[in-house]
Amino acid sequence: MKKRSIYVSLTITLSALVIAACSPNSKTVSSEGTTTSEPKTEGKKTSSLKFTLDKNKPPYEDLKKDWNSVNFDKYFLMGAQQAWKTWPRAGEIWQGADYSKYGYALSTETYTWIAYPDKKIEKMYSKDLPKDIREKVEIPILFYKDTLKGKDIAGTIEKDNYFDQPYQDTQYETLPKSTVHFAISSHEMFHGFQASWETSGQKYKNIMDSDYQESLEKSNEDKEARKIRANLMESLRKAIVFPEKEKEYLETAKYWNTKYQTEHSEDAEFVKGSDIHEGSARYFDDAMSVRSVLGMDAPKDEIFKAYQKMVTLDFKEEKDIRGPDEAYELGGFAGMLLEKHNDNLDWQERVQKGERLIDILLEDYEAKLPTE
Repeated sequence: MKKRSIYVSLTITLSALVIAACSPNSKTVSSEGTTTSEPKTEGKKTSSLKFTLDKNKPPYEDLKKDWNSVNFDKYFLMGAQQAWKTWPRAGEIWQGADYSKYGYALSTETYTWIAYPDKKIEKMYSKDLPKDIREKVEIPILFYKDTLKGKDIAGTIEKDNYFDQPYQDTQYETLPKSTVHFAISSHEMFHGFQASWETSGQKYKNIMDSDYQESLEKSNEDKEARKIRANLMESLRKAIVFPEKEKEYLETAKYWNTKYQTEHSEDAEFVKGSDIHEGSARYFDDAMSVRSVLGMDAPKDEIFKAYQKMVTLDFKEEKDIRGPDEAYELGGFAGMLLEKHNDNLDWQERVQKGERLIDILLEDYEAKLPTE
């Protein structure tokens, strides 16, 4: 669950970008052009911004090992390459998802980079982002919907000093040629896609509800429910990592899931929206991240081996997790197993109609009290 902590820094940095003074007209620098962008710098003109990296070559081999030599140009390019490989074929991971027309973006307080589907790259000063774009910024994602030159763009925000810090353990150790910011962009775009689901017409608890904080506090105080969900998550984790005992662990998971929904029905109803929407989005961003490195046509068993490593290295057990936050890994783990055991995407239709991934996964298993 290490990835969750990055949202805090993105949110903080977003505030700095939104309040930055800027010109309503943006002059950009392209990897295929020579236009300059000139922020206000005490009357001095800045030199032209050029993106000089070869966009067809990986900018680094191992993010953790190369951390001290990585800069934002390299980091952005890696995320752009991930997007170019996967976003046009997103519908192969989740039926109906289509990001073939989206550009991938990354912003700091100072600079913004954009990679378009045609592999054109632009780099500009963040101060020069048009005002109407900045007003549409959502946390922690930048959605430039049909605004910047008529292009759909999705990206994230990071602090200028990101690479002055030690290696961030929010990154995927499993996927050294990747960026967590690509995963977050994919995750948040998926939330946009969810607006077309049948669930969009159903009422789930969300942060905009007047009584949400009260419900959240009540959920946090339900220690027994949190313990049961932790046991459920651990059963799914073991089912992924130890496939030779998968049936046993999924029967145990069915026991915990049934106990939770029966004895803690109010809490289960409170987190249902998160289980459906955050759970499916986490599965999607995990699936996209793995394929952005291994390839969209990688063998199914190779994909699952990557999931096993990811579960072991990148989603380590945490304590005192809030109910809605449990939904990320529960959905991600359930999605990995549903993908493993299904040659089609029919199960996704049921999620889009309002079923939890965990319920679909466990429906044919017998609930058995754990023996360990």
